[in-house]
Formats: sequence, C-alpha cells, structure tokens
Amino acid sequence: MIQQQFQSAGIKAKVKVLEFGAYRRLQRKGDFMVNIGGADLPPDPALTYPAHFGCQEEAVKAGERQNNRSGYCNKEVDRLLEQAQGTTVIPEIKGGKGSSYC
Repeated sequence: MIQQQFQSAGIKAKVKVLEFGAYRRLQRKGDFMVNIGGADLPPDPALTYPAHFGCQEEAVKAGERQNNRSGYCNKEVDRLLEQAQGTTVIPEIKGGKGSSYC
C-alpha cells in the first residue's frame, strides 16, 4: 500500500520490512531514505521535541544517533527547543479544568 502511494506520486520505492534490531542499526547510521513509524507521544512537546529534533551533532557525526533520525542540525532550532523547555502550551497539561491528562 505504501509503495503504491509513493508510486502514485511518481516516486519509485522499495519497501523493506526489518527485524527491530536491524531497523535501529540503520536508523542510528542514517542509512535510509524514508523512515515511517508511529508513536504515542505525550501532549507536552517539551517532553519529546528536543530528543527527536535536537541536533545531537556528535552522535550524528559518529553514526550513532538515537532519536534524531534525519540527522538534521540547526543551531537556531536547538536554541528554540531549549527555550521552549518548561513552557506550557496546553494549560490543561498541568491538570486544569477539563484536562484528560494527570
């Protein structure tokens, strides 16, 4: 199905289904063109964005990245992610009225 969706967009794709350990090794090295996955992330971006989108420059250079799968590095993005730490975007996260998060 995914391959057909890429094809309809004019992109020739080869889908590889991997055992999880092999999948993670390729991710850490950055040895992929497209990485599709899913996760159940908490509602507060400060808990996930820095780990997933922060540069981790040394890990990227060493081919040992943990979460920054794309290897994208931008000092301004890192600065903004750090600035956002502790900022409450959704007041209900703190247990406000009508919150579904505790």
